[in-house]
Amino acid sequence: MADGDFLDLQNNLAVLAGRASAADLDEDLSLCKQVINEAQTECYRPVDGRAPEWARTRRTLQFRGPTNIAIGLTQGTTAVTGYAFPTNTVGSVVAIGTNFYTYAGTVGAVHHLVEPALETTGTYQAVLWHNSHPLAASTAKIMGAPDRQGWGPLSPMTDGESELRYRSRMWDDYRPSAGTGYTGQAVTAGGGSSYPMGDPTMYRVEIEQLLDGAAAVARFMLLPLPMQACNVSIRAEVFPVRLVNNADRPVLLADRVLDILLPIAREKWGITYKKYTGQNAEGLIREANKAREILSQSRSLQSRGSGQAVTGRT
Repeated sequence: MADGDFLDLQNNLAVLAGRASAADLDEDLSLCKQVINEAQTECYRPVDGRAPEWARTRRTLQFRGPTNIAIGLTQGTTAVTGYAFPTNTVGSVVAIGTNFYTYAGTVGAVHHLVEPALETTGTYQAVLWHNSHPLAASTAKIMGAPDRQGWGPLSPMTDGESELRYRSRMWDDYRPSAGTGYTGQAVTAGGGSSYPMGDPTMYRVEIEQLLDGAAAVARFMLLPLPMQACNVSIRAEVFPVRLVNNADRPVLLADRVLDILLPIAREKWGITYKKYTGQNAEGLIREANKAREILSQSRSLQSRGSGQAVTGRT
């Protein structure tokens, strides 16, 4: 056991409850562990929504270029045979002739599309367009503009409807006609049945179930569909890795586990543990709030910003 590791934190809470060590908590040990993990989560994701910069990570997602594949389809079903889709292509576009499908993932060992096949049962040549990349489960929020290597910042799309409108080249719900005012219909040039292909310039983040009963998967999606492999660098706020083993150690700024996380855990323990009979509840709350204030003051290490950057001025 080392100061500030998971076992040390458990022992600290056990002493607060009048026990010699965590081993003496018996059936309450699982609650003790849960409280510590809740305190760690609060350090990374404060309830005021202002997560600290040190609880961020930088990741690079690599997207493949288009891949020619042969797949077996059964008309009216979503099952796909003959090709093992890479796990990092969930949510990507599969083109079969003029029909576009979405790869949904696997149920057991069977690969599935989101949409049932329109084609008659048989084997077809298809193209897998890798435009969707699952995000790590610890991802809480994408920060700023993602950077496509060799291009620069990608522009955001709000949601799936925004993408559909872009693909459809749909302009307005009401479009003026000369001399007649407005006509009450959308103007659509493409219908949304196809996808633009080329160098990705836009992105959106989607989280949804693609398979019934499966966990919702957060995915980073590109448009236009990438014609060649590309790297996209993202900055993301993250949830902490859950503490499980006694030797696990929370990762905090400057390793201030005992100064920041422990007071918050003590407060939660005093409130949650029904067998706790201490008379210092107000003190626990006060010390926890001090720790939260330290967190708040340490959100950003840069004290000053540069203001608005202006280019092209002579």
